[in-house]
Amino acid sequence: MVFRAIRWRCTSMAASAPTSVGLELQHNGGTGLARIRSKEIDDSDNFADLIFDVAAGSAGAPVEAMRITSGKQVGIGADATSPSGTLHVSTARYGSELA
Repeated sequence: MVFRAIRWRCTSMAASAPTSVGLELQHNGGTGLARIRSKEIDDSDNFADLIFDVAAGSAGAPVEAMRITSGKQVGIGADATSPSGTLHVSTARYGSELA
């Protein structure tokens, strides 16, 4: 596989909005996409989550697959955005598991 584009992205520079900065990998003419990004949780402190996005099907729209929160919790799968334990794995077939 040859990556066609690797770039840094910043989704918000406004002081009032949390900032997301990361590395974006594109292939297949830009329709395939994966991202690793850091998202500021609150602009009043220095806490940020590390987020892994992957392309979801033929549309290529990225979805969050895994998150490591500033509180040291890991979320994988459908509930990745808000893990409720140290390790929270969620699948459509089996539901959620906490470790």
